[in-house]
Amino acid sequence: MSQSDAERILSAARRLRNHQGAGFTLTALARPAGLSRATLYRRLSVDPNLAAEVERLRKEGIRNPREEFLRAAMTLLSEGGLAELTMEAVATRAGLSTATLYRTFADRDTLLREVFKEALPSESLREVLKSDGALVDILEQFVDGLLRRMHERPYILRLLLLRSPDDIQEFRKIRREEERVSTALVAFFEKHSAELRPMPPRQIAVSLMGQVLGSILFHRSHDGFQLPPAKTLVDSFLNGMKSSVKENKGT
Repeated sequence: MSQSDAERILSAARRLRNHQGAGFTLTALARPAGLSRATLYRRLSVDPNLAAEVERLRKEGIRNPREEFLRAAMTLLSEGGLAELTMEAVATRAGLSTATLYRTFADRDTLLREVFKEALPSESLREVLKSDGALVDILEQFVDGLLRRMHERPYILRLLLLRSPDDIQEFRKIRREEERVSTALVAFFEKHSAELRPMPPRQIAVSLMGQVLGSILFHRSHDGFQLPPAKTLVDSFLNGMKSSVKENKGT
């Protein structure tokens, strides 16, 4: 077999790997390689090195498109926020075709919803808030889960600190159809209102989330970043609530 034939087969195999994303068959390879299926099989059978390279490319191509696209979207969000997240940019970053992206996610909003689900596991955090136990223990579990997820997915902080009115409107539109963690947190504080009065449950939830966000931003801005201990944050928060109760009783 000529060198040009081998190069043509490998070039076609690389294109299939890059654009199909989920692997390719030898039947699919034959046409872009300019060969019949039978001819391709014969040529691979007489050139073990070429056959091994084609098989390597086929295995490299066997990726999960959904995971690749989500990873690419998370990277783009970390680098530039919502403004950088176009379907074309996600496909390019993932090394897959735009057509494959649209087959995997119907549109950009669908992709973003899945990114948020991966980033902030709402269900697991809501389950913590619904569990039985002491107030302080539940809050420590909740805050620990929140801190770890923000540390693993730094673009969450970028989304929480959006400044563009257009970005904020888009973020709200995407999240509108899902039950928010904040809703579950307010319900949790309503359940424990007797222990945390006189502040309204919603105000308490805002106070806790603000303290968590402020703490992680402060720690990330310093060298040798480490996650702030959930217990320290919760103790500080609850002590502040107790002080608020005493002040209100004093007045």
